[in-house]
Amino acid sequence: MNLFARLLSSFFNPFIIALLSPFLVVYKSTKDMIYALKWEVFSLVFFIVAVIFVFTLITYFVVQYLLS
Repeated sequence: MNLFARLLSSFFNPFIIALLSPFLVVYKSTKDMIYALKWEVFSLVFFIVAVIFVFTLITYFVVQYLLS
């Protein structure tokens, strides 16, 4: 039962769902695998850039706070 709970928790992880959602939405609406993969890659790049931006901003403010 513990293994099942961990697998279910891993599958319904918000990060995993956020990564798979663009692919599933585009594929369901167009039925074109290549087009859906293209949008998945585009979304993944945007997601990575946003995460890097947020972590950079947090790091900047933490360093500024520690130096003051």
